[in-house]
Amino acid sequence: MYAYCGMLIIKKLGLLNLEMKDKIETLEERYNALMRAEQNRKAVIRRRRINLCKNLIVIIICLISMAPTCLSAYLMYQVTGMEQQISYLAGQREAEDSVNLAEVAETDGNNVSAAGDKSSDNGDISGSVKKVKPGKRVYLTFDDGPSENTSEILDILNKHNVKATFFVVGKTDEDSMNNYREIVNQGHGIGIHSYTHKYDEIYSSLSAFQTDVNSMSDLIYAATGVRTHMYRFPGGSSNSVSKTSVKELANWLTEEGYVYYDWNALNGDAVTKDLSPDTLVDNIMGSVENNEKAGRDSTVLMHDLTNKHNTVESLEPLIEKLKSKGFAMDKALSEDVNPVQQKVWR
Repeated sequence: MYAYCGMLIIKKLGLLNLEMKDKIETLEERYNALMRAEQNRKAVIRRRRINLCKNLIVIIICLISMAPTCLSAYLMYQVTGMEQQISYLAGQREAEDSVNLAEVAETDGNNVSAAGDKSSDNGDISGSVKKVKPGKRVYLTFDDGPSENTSEILDILNKHNVKATFFVVGKTDEDSMNNYREIVNQGHGIGIHSYTHKYDEIYSSLSAFQTDVNSMSDLIYAATGVRTHMYRFPGGSSNSVSKTSVKELANWLTEEGYVYYDWNALNGDAVTKDLSPDTLVDNIMGSVENNEKAGRDSTVLMHDLTNKHNTVESLEPLIEKLKSKGFAMDKALSEDVNPVQQKVWR
């Protein structure tokens, strides 16, 4: 009996041993499988990191190879901008140093003011414009429009009963065409600045210059029904960027019946868009007051560009300050106004 029980116990222990062995082997297999999976995961992560590093190296190499080209393009852009700014500043310097081009003449008891207000037996050709002494008239002018600011500028001018002159560039969208019309309909002057405003194209030859002027003249006429003969050189008549003799261009304008207008006061918004409205006003007032002392009227250069809203913000304070000092702004430039010209080509 005892022997039989012992045999059963031994048999049971053997079976348990086999079961334990199977379980251990199963656990080992699972462990090995988990280890292999972990190793595979780490290998995948390593491969991804290696591929990422390779991609970063390729991108860095591409950026380094492109850097000289990008830098050259940026420098060319900066140089072009600086050339235009230098032209504006040089023109202003020459305008301030030039003699007063507005003359006071006497013709049979009829006076011609320094600003060119002519009176005749038929009355004042510019309408109900008050007479002012030389140096007390200011002509506000805006270049490079129309823009998103044009309507706001026109509203401010209308609010203060002030007239201005817009030397415009070529734009054919509906808003711009409406702005051309509004400028004329509200009694302001409109003149040609350029169709493209691309110096390299405009000044590449006399033929290119003529094409640009004629294209802009036709566009203004199509929009407004007005055939203007007022012109302002991009960069001014004393610009140093023209590849063609400015004298040749000016002579052609004269032959075609155009009058070109420069400026003898400016707010400086061509140099940077970051000048505060107060600074813009002060810049103009300094030049206007110097012109007044010399007995000459002022033609003020400002810009009608979307990125120059500080100019718009400065307009109302400028008008109020000029009026407080007795300056008249009730007249736009016209072909009958003696023009400020930095260079008088003959």
